[in-house]
Amino acid sequence: MGGVLSARTSSAPGAVVEHVEPGSLAADAGVLPGSRLLRVNGSPPLDVLDYRFAEYDADVELAFLSPAGDELTIDFEKDEGEPLGLTFESPVFDGVRRCNNACTFCFCDQLPKGLRPSLYVRDDDYRLSFLHGTYLTLTNLTEPDFERIARLRLSPLYVSVQAVTPEVRRRLFRGQRSAEVLPQLDRLLAEGIEVHTQVVLVPGVNDGEELERTVAELSSRHPGVASIAVVPVGLTKHRPVSSDIRPVDAELAGDLLDRVECWQRTLSTEHGVRLVHGSDELYLLAGREFPPTDTYDDYPQLENGVGLSRLFLEDLCELHCPDDLAAALARKRLTLATGTASQRLLTAFAERLGDCTGATVRVVAVRNRLLGERVSVAGLLAGRDLIEQLQPCASDLVLIPAACVNDHGLLLDDTTPKQIASTLGVPVIPAGPLPSQALEALGRLSLFRSMHTADSRARSTRDHGGRGRATPAAGDSTAVSRFPAMGVRLLSG
Repeated sequence: MGGVLSARTSSAPGAVVEHVEPGSLAADAGVLPGSRLLRVNGSPPLDVLDYRFAEYDADVELAFLSPAGDELTIDFEKDEGEPLGLTFESPVFDGVRRCNNACTFCFCDQLPKGLRPSLYVRDDDYRLSFLHGTYLTLTNLTEPDFERIARLRLSPLYVSVQAVTPEVRRRLFRGQRSAEVLPQLDRLLAEGIEVHTQVVLVPGVNDGEELERTVAELSSRHPGVASIAVVPVGLTKHRPVSSDIRPVDAELAGDLLDRVECWQRTLSTEHGVRLVHGSDELYLLAGREFPPTDTYDDYPQLENGVGLSRLFLEDLCELHCPDDLAAALARKRLTLATGTASQRLLTAFAERLGDCTGATVRVVAVRNRLLGERVSVAGLLAGRDLIEQLQPCASDLVLIPAACVNDHGLLLDDTTPKQIASTLGVPVIPAGPLPSQALEALGRLSLFRSMHTADSRARSTRDHGGRGRATPAAGDSTAVSRFPAMGVRLLSG
């Protein structure tokens, strides 16, 4: 196994290689981070899908532009399915597909000025939907797109439907091709593509009879339509002054959940699944308890904030803290930062963690002053809000939601966990949304291991009449652990 190389000077563009796995076939062949993938089997790849499908074969030819400007063509001969060991800066190589709508509730239009440019990009890309579960509208799909989705079997996809009546859709999407959605859905379903759908609920527009009609049309297409989520529209304090959209209130949230539960009873009898689910945020708005686990159909839309709170509670019930971690955390002071929507759940975890370890654990529900306090989810917290509301920080360690940190280690306002830690003067760790993930993040932190060892030595000295005292040294290096989250949201959205 290995590669055969040829080289020549070139200045062609390509997909940037972000990481080369040490000891991999690509590393052995001399591919370096920063190289650009130019061609796969002689053709420029559109995206990581082209690369992955070719990578699976036993023989694949890749052409790269090295960081030094040399073009390398490598013929890899390997076992079928054996990975080459490459990851790329972006999963799409020809640019992210942009949205051609002008939705009345578009979140990009509700962001403050001055944030990084990528946050204002209105993506609507079927490839990101397949790879990462982002929602698309289907309004910008071309004939070649439909053909490629069918040919590559890109299933499931996640579709933001909102409504099915053309007039209502025009009012919501305000796009030239937005009036119809059912024909596009039917075409995907006919090709065997499974879709998960959502309805972003805008009061007075797509609720009431329109919501009934939308759920009826979508549920009639089960099992191709595998799930339907009803989520409240998200509004920030920066939305255009001309916007007449009002938020979902407690009364409407309760009415929506009553409808959801009615549909669930009917659909469970007809199809054996409940199919329609209200988001966690609706339950919080209505002041209701989260439904039991068996109502969530194996959690098909966790990353959309549907069922993550119930999964959190189930995870908490089964939580076990290893003895060595409990000993390391004993008498330590921990702070758990989260959005205001998650405060009650995190408080339950904090009490359990304190009981198991002897640590003093406090929860800080951080108010979102960047986007407005109506935005209560943890995944949209900014670094400046965390810093401001966590000070003074009388803790040995702060856990922040991994959901508010992107793949490049940046929060919404370009703050990094390291910068937060430097300002607070304590280690800051991004941790996943479940209690067990928080424990795993703590377990990976070598700092607590060393602190536990120091404490043990100090106790030994005291036991023998000495005056030893274990405290973290001033200027201890910041401990930052990147722990994968379930998506862009923590708990309720």
